Amino acid sequence: MKNLRDFYNLSFKKATQGGALLMTIVKGGSRLGAKALWVKGELVEYYPDNSKALWLSVSNTDDNGGCHLEDIIFENQKLSIFFEPLSSENQLIICGGGHISLPVAAIGNILGFKVTVIDDRSFFANEQRFPSAKVICQPFNSALVDLGGADCYFVIVTRGHQYDTDCLRVILQKENAYVGMIGSRNRVGLVKQMIAEEGIPQERIDRIYSPIGLKIGAETPEEIAVAIMAEIIKVKKDAGSGIANQAVEEHLATESTMQEAMITIIRRQGSAPREAGSKMLVREDGQCFGTVGGGCVESTAKQRALLAIDTNQLSIFAADISGAEVEDEGMVCGGAVDFLIEPLG
Repeated sequence: MKNLRDFYNLSFKKATQGGALLMTIVKGGSRLGAKALWVKGELVEYYPDNSKALWLSVSNTDDNGGCHLEDIIFENQKLSIFFEPLSSENQLIICGGGHISLPVAAIGNILGFKVTVIDDRSFFANEQRFPSAKVICQPFNSALVDLGGADCYFVIVTRGHQYDTDCLRVILQKENAYVGMIGSRNRVGLVKQMIAEEGIPQERIDRIYSPIGLKIGAETPEEIAVAIMAEIIKVKKDAGSGIANQAVEEHLATESTMQEAMITIIRRQGSAPREAGSKMLVREDGQCFGTVGGGCVESTAKQRALLAIDTNQLSIFAADISGAEVEDEGMVCGGAVDFLIEPLG
């Protein structure tokens, strides 16, 4: 592997396959900054080239879920490893283009999901109706053939149980992060019975979220959309899914002649605005891609990244965002974050 930029670029590309886990030594003397990329339990790449023995001695499972720090002993030396499950861009697949789909798509877009809306009626499936989504005007069973994966969240809000069944026949054969279906108790029960009789394993049927959405007393389409997206957020957080850093990923996929540094949140306490795993890439000219929270804390992290570029030295620093200084910046959150800053040259 030529450098860390290439390593990160490869890591984000592999994340689209699902099951990608990035490990980084954040404390450990001469091994500081060493990295390994695992995909579905297989060691795919490591950095630097002489670190293979280290990584083969480390468990490649993510039993704790989500980003976390873990200490190990290797050759009588204590090492601290940052475990970082990687995810590709989260996708929200909405089956049905009716009145509930409109606010679901809008909220999904605000939350950073790549939104796709499917309906077989052109009056409901068009870009004028859903300007911020990819729209597929096809029968549900054919439109869903090429959709699915570990970061796909399916919302089934079709106009009838026969269409619900068409969707579930395809979706439940695929890997997914969430499947939610709207409908009355009788309608949902009928659909589940039909797909069970067709041979869909019961454990997959039991994972369907129905009634869909958190119980908040929602009645209007907008309220129902809030309940649905709140449930998806909860499922996403409970699963400890990795952080999608789309702006960083897109930049890494381009050629660059400038020196750069990567900022990663490796620990978060309290109500800091960004999760562990969030990244921001800083170029030597000061241009940034992604975010690690904004405000004075991000500004300080950026300055540290520029220093890392100048010195070619990896560093870690802690930031307290609960004091008066950040209040003056208008940040109402509180807590602390630890940043890993790596030159990518």
